[in-house]
Amino acid sequence: MSEEKSFLNEKGIAVTSARFVVSGKTYPMSAINSVKYTVENPDITAPVVISVIGVASFWLAKAWWYALVLLAVAVGWWFLLRKKYTIEIELSSGPQDVYTTHNKEFVDKVIEALNEAIVHREIAK
Repeated sequence: MSEEKSFLNEKGIAVTSARFVVSGKTYPMSAINSVKYTVENPDITAPVVISVIGVASFWLAKAWWYALVLLAVAVGWWFLLRKKYTIEIELSSGPQDVYTTHNKEFVDKVIEALNEAIVHREIAK
């Protein structure tokens, strides 16, 4: 029997040739058929509505201070919005979302480690 090889062990996530550990759950690598990530864009409705109200209050009511406050809130909110990246593994029982974060670089790292582990499993057969 070959020794278990580690591909990643960071931020509570471990990927080895035998298992994938994430969020306190362990998945055997033999059960994982494929892996991908999905991107969820943030909802921009609220900042856009606040911006429109701010511009409208300036033009219609000539309340420049009110418009300025609303536009500042909308711009601040807009800059705080970030995409969510979710790692999804394909099991024989179907797809399962296992981890969500705003850090795309880390998601790429986990996906790469999982793909390396899947390839390693196939080569070891």
